[in-house]
Amino acid sequence: MNRDDLFKFYEKLYFHEIEMREKLNGRIQIYLAIIAALFSLIGFILKNVTKLLFVGTGFSFIIILAVDIVFIFIAIYYFICSWYNYEYAFLPSANDTEEYRNLLIETYKGYEQAESLVENTLKEYLYRYYAECSSTNTKNNDQRSLFFHKTATVLIFLFCYTVISIALFYLGDLKFCK
Repeated sequence: MNRDDLFKFYEKLYFHEIEMREKLNGRIQIYLAIIAALFSLIGFILKNVTKLLFVGTGFSFIIILAVDIVFIFIAIYYFICSWYNYEYAFLPSANDTEEYRNLLIETYKGYEQAESLVENTLKEYLYRYYAECSSTNTKNNDQRSLFFHKTATVLIFLFCYTVISIALFYLGDLKFCK
């Protein structure tokens, strides 16, 4: 693979990673809605339990509810890790690139092959930015995807335990507010 092929590859990779960033940002809303719904459900259960009988399902309910609470906080932690503290790299603005090109024209003005020197240097400038930005953005997107996966895994377990706690809440030997 020659340098021109790599340039095209890095350019495609750069735009792919920017697109992936937008897709990951779209997924945030789904996870936030699920976490909010499960958090509200657990809050509803906690608010409406007045007295627990420590026989049969009462003790099981406390254990399952404790697991629910631990899972909701783990899910929130992973969600925040997938959303916050990522710095993406972008190409310089068109004005910055044009200023750099004008600087190159001024710098190489007296040279015999000024046009090709400007073209090659500018191409190297863009090549470097595509490579650096794609690498940074790929790393960020991979890390975010990993945290999204962990969030989804915890949410699956949380959902299962919440269903069990709801069943124990309504079918068990618990006393409720009326």
